[in-house]
Amino acid sequence: MANLTPMDIKNLTIQQLEEIINIRAADLSVYIGLRGKFCLSGDVSHATLNGLSVQINLEQAELDDVMEDESFKQAFKGDPDEQRKMDAVSWDNK
Repeated sequence: MANLTPMDIKNLTIQQLEEIINIRAADLSVYIGLRGKFCLSGDVSHATLNGLSVQINLEQAELDDVMEDESFKQAFKGDPDEQRKMDAVSWDNK
């Protein structure tokens, strides 16, 4: 296995970076932040080119609504702003 120097890594193209992230996606997790006592994070689903950068997508991005994720649901449970949004969606669907 070749040893990559920091300069080698810096000189990777965004296409190469995307490929590396996709190959190692199962080994990556992203810390999103804290919400009260909840630590929000997500596993990497895949990376894709988005203009001149690499977009890293979490598994939650594949959901129709991130609130389907149990961690998000628990973290935002009882949030008045979130409840208003959910009520508005429910009202629209009636």
